[in-house]
Amino acid sequence: MKNSKSLACAPGTTKEQCKDNAGPLPFACVNLAHVPRRTLPLGVWSAAYRLVWPKENHKICLVLASRKEGVRLNMQYRGASYAPDVLAFPLSDAVSDIVIVPARARERAQEFGLSYLDMLSYLFIHAALHIHGYTHGPAMDAAERRLLRRLTVPLPTHLRPKRWINSALS
Repeated sequence: MKNSKSLACAPGTTKEQCKDNAGPLPFACVNLAHVPRRTLPLGVWSAAYRLVWPKENHKICLVLASRKEGVRLNMQYRGASYAPDVLAFPLSDAVSDIVIVPARARERAQEFGLSYLDMLSYLFIHAALHIHGYTHGPAMDAAERRLLRRLTVPLPTHLRPKRWINSALS
């Protein structure tokens, strides 16, 4: 992925497959890994893309990968041997890959206090911010809060004000 000189596509995905799968989404490549489109927050992803890259012609390859593929990519590019929920690969100023592992997203959704679809939306936004150069911390948290609220996606528990969490426990 990082070595790619052409259109950013998932490993094993040809340029023709990327073009064929792009459809109405503003992404250069969409590989949905046989996940039914109706089970994905495609509208939120499109809106998030337009908020994050309002004037740029940034190309995104959006890939939904299996757990096994997620582990392989995580090991290859980050040296970590676990299945990630999301990976972000800024390939150039104009091209990036976002890899989401739906199985991990589903597992982590409850931990984050989100539905599966809201978790997928959060992960897309999280990856987009990493592509923009954000690292984990207060600035990224604030940017995530701002984008999620604009898109009317619920906040994950770690981004909610502490008073929300305390009142929910009372």
